[in-house]
Amino acid sequence: MRLSAAALILGALMLSGCARQPLLRPAGVVAPLELAATPFFPQDAYQCGPAALATVLAATGVTVTPAALVPEVYVPARRGSLQPELVAAARRRGRQPVPLPAELSGLRSALAFRAPVLVLLNQGLGIWPVWHYAVVVGLDPVTDAVVLRSAETRRAVVPAERFLRQWRAAGAWGVTLHAADAPPPWAELADWLDTVSVWARTGQTSLALTATATAVRRWPRAASAWLAHGNALYARARPGAAATAFERALALQPTAGGYNNLAHVLTELGCRDAALAAVSTARSRYGEYPLLAQTASAAAALPANNCAR
Repeated sequence: MRLSAAALILGALMLSGCARQPLLRPAGVVAPLELAATPFFPQDAYQCGPAALATVLAATGVTVTPAALVPEVYVPARRGSLQPELVAAARRRGRQPVPLPAELSGLRSALAFRAPVLVLLNQGLGIWPVWHYAVVVGLDPVTDAVVLRSAETRRAVVPAERFLRQWRAAGAWGVTLHAADAPPPWAELADWLDTVSVWARTGQTSLALTATATAVRRWPRAASAWLAHGNALYARARPGAAATAFERALALQPTAGGYNNLAHVLTELGCRDAALAAVSTARSRYGEYPLLAQTASAAAALPANNCAR
């Protein structure tokens, strides 16, 4: 049976309407990109979290096994792991977890930077979720697929459409891990300093100092970076350098805490006049508060100005 020209045109339009557009090329992926040397740790039972975390840690040079991570990140009652536990375990091993933009283009940026991406997927339904951690190691625009280290499969090739659906259903959560002196291009200062604060609280002061020194080079106009650097220097018994960092922070953005910190280290250095001047400026701008009163009392108690800067 012969079809009319109108029927042929209609059929062509219907077929073109059903054709799926590739997702990776609009995301800027023009050539296959795969981190083939990324390690692989097959998971045991429900322990995809330890296996995936071990994969990205090992890719950054940390020697670790999933079994060593299980006590830290696996929650038996949940038969799985939560993101905060994974992030905390990475920080304990000296790595900075950096959130990734929740787009395929973000994955491309990470892989181009040689950083595999730890992701959370929902392989079930919205009302019946099946959570799964995997590691993105490649993007293939030819087949429009994402390459994963996943479960028991070293090289799982997943259609980009399915991956994106499952990733978004899990909140599009993804992180890369980095050394304290190597922030990736997509790192945000607030995220970087979150890890610094954890390292400072847990006694990892050398890592905190390295990370803040990196921060002031990367974000030299950010007062918060200089404040954090001053605190890290002080924790490493370098009050003179800390005072300089606090002064840089105050020049960028005066704050009550910054003046108090500066006055505190100046007092420790015996710089009575400069410490009292910092206290006076803080009081005139921000009023009185307990920490400032304690610092002022300590500075005033110095016998004379004997500055050791």
